[in-house]
Amino acid sequence: MSPNLIIILCIILWGVWGFTNKFCNMQNSPVFVTLATNLLYAACSLPLLFKVKYQEINWSMSAMGWLIATAGLGVAAKLMFNSALAKAPASVVVSATSVFPIVTVILAAIFLKEKINIQQSVGLCLCVSGVYLMTLNS
Repeated sequence: MSPNLIIILCIILWGVWGFTNKFCNMQNSPVFVTLATNLLYAACSLPLLFKVKYQEINWSMSAMGWLIATAGLGVAAKLMFNSALAKAPASVVVSATSVFPIVTVILAAIFLKEKINIQQSVGLCLCVSGVYLMTLNS
């Protein structure tokens, strides 16, 4: 499968995911939705164990530390996302939170010394402008 097709499918799946999250948060508390969906993510991910060989896993303290940090940040972000979704329209919350990759790009540029060219900088500004327009008057 081509990378572009994978990206398109990912965008569609994330879009539907944001939509279904609104229904979850309309019917349950954000804390419960975060807990339940994370448990279900883990259960749905179990078949992936058959794809991973033990030798492919880096069990070092550094690798495990990054996994724990990633999981903790993910749970905290998902809880904040669900809390916002419970109080605001999905169109606003999903649009506003969809610019999180900008934080990743900035952190990668600062700490990993990844280069951001002019075209990418303009793209980042357009993303922020788009979110501003999407959330205006909301």
